Amino acid sequence: RAVGGGFFGSAMLLGMSWGVRRGIFSNEAGLGSSVMLNSATSSDDEEKQGLWAMLQVFFDTIVMCTLTAVTMLVTGADKIAEDGITNAVYAFQCVFGDFSSGFVAIALTVFAVTTAAGWSVYGSNSLEYLSGGKGKSVFLVIFAAAAVLGATMKIELIWQLS
Repeated sequence: RAVGGGFFGSAMLLGMSWGVRRGIFSNEAGLGSSVMLNSATSSDDEEKQGLWAMLQVFFDTIVMCTLTAVTMLVTGADKIAEDGITNAVYAFQCVFGDFSSGFVAIALTVFAVTTAAGWSVYGSNSLEYLSGGKGKSVFLVIFAAAAVLGATMKIELIWQLS
């Protein structure tokens, strides 16, 4: 009985760990960093800004993730490869033709560049606040080096580090 309980507890912990990781990487609400972006707007209407913040989480998680999953399941792309992006490109090619592979590549590039730019601003602003305005340029150099390193690493290692 104790062995069964230990196995069940370990399985739950592992499952929850992967769920939390996916929730964090699905959108920034899982991490809590989107607050920095939403609080830095020039809007005088906090209620409206809060609604936009909720809408971005809804659109990303419910709309986009669901559309991608349904497209992959309907086309059978989930059985093609282990890599999620390969499956997504195949699924969209089945539905929209060859045009979609270029579109996915461009969308992924725009997403990656804007995400990196956003995180560099988050990090440098946080460091500036914590250090009283010092070290911002050093942080940006380290961030750029880490971005280059991350771009050259194997994807499996990146997922393990995250």
